[in-house]
Amino acid sequence: MEKYPNFLIVGAAKSGTTTLFKLLKQHPQVFVPKRKELNFWYTYNSGDRAIFNRLEGLPKTKEAYLECFKGSTDFSVLGEASPGYLVYYKETIANIKAHHPNPDDVKIIIILREPIEKVWSHYKMVKRGGMDPDGLSLWDSLSKEEERKKNTAKYLLDVLPVFSTDYLPQVKAFKEEFKEVHVILFEDLEKFPQETLDAITSFLEVDKIKIDTSSNLKYNAAPKVTIQDNWFVKIVRGLKINAFIPESLKAKRRARIMEQLDEKMDEKSLRLLKNKFKIDVPKLEKLIEKDLSHWSKKYKN
Repeated sequence: MEKYPNFLIVGAAKSGTTTLFKLLKQHPQVFVPKRKELNFWYTYNSGDRAIFNRLEGLPKTKEAYLECFKGSTDFSVLGEASPGYLVYYKETIANIKAHHPNPDDVKIIIILREPIEKVWSHYKMVKRGGMDPDGLSLWDSLSKEEERKKNTAKYLLDVLPVFSTDYLPQVKAFKEEFKEVHVILFEDLEKFPQETLDAITSFLEVDKIKIDTSSNLKYNAAPKVTIQDNWFVKIVRGLKINAFIPESLKAKRRARIMEQLDEKMDEKSLRLLKNKFKIDVPKLEKLIEKDLSHWSKKYKN
């Protein structure tokens, strides 16, 4: 018998969706596929997309998607997690409404991170992973975003800083189109993981489970880069020519590398983002009925 998911973790990216997915994967009453980020509901019938080049084997047909839930017969609660669903909410919602046999029964889980922090974390991941085909700085990414977001065959959502963090219309659309939407905050998952998970299991109407506090909950945290990871350092060590480089030159190079590793967001980008989110966040606060004053205070000055 075909079984479609009855809950979706739709995002946001870099906000703890992997942690949440892994926690629910441990729940004996919840079925989730082996693979996170199936991206099916926004890519279905959408033609060529950059995500297909980045991730192999994504389901493109209903049959392939349902195959991901094979073995779920004995489960009443099935779900998956794809942060792209929040960003491409129009396509996602339209496809669920048109192709899910019980769209009104689908529960939506959204996890949000303070927008500027999320943008910066996302950008660093893209930079370190070489995921931007144009290799743009954050400011240039922001400047060219409107142009680049039209080309979904070339550009991933990861290189669209504001578009991928535009929570207000994203959350509003899901709340308008689905009866049950549960919004949590990234910082709550970080600081109060057990209480946050308890609220989610209650939302899904399954038993509570206890989190193993000895395990690392940051499953998909951006990797910390050290001077040992720098390409220049690796090449020098590989060639075994370190002893022949003057100490003064090595000291200058070390200082430059550390400056790059400690890079902060440029002022132009920061100002642009503050101006956007200082308007959006108070509206979002009313929409989700959560106190976001600790976000808003970051946008002053």
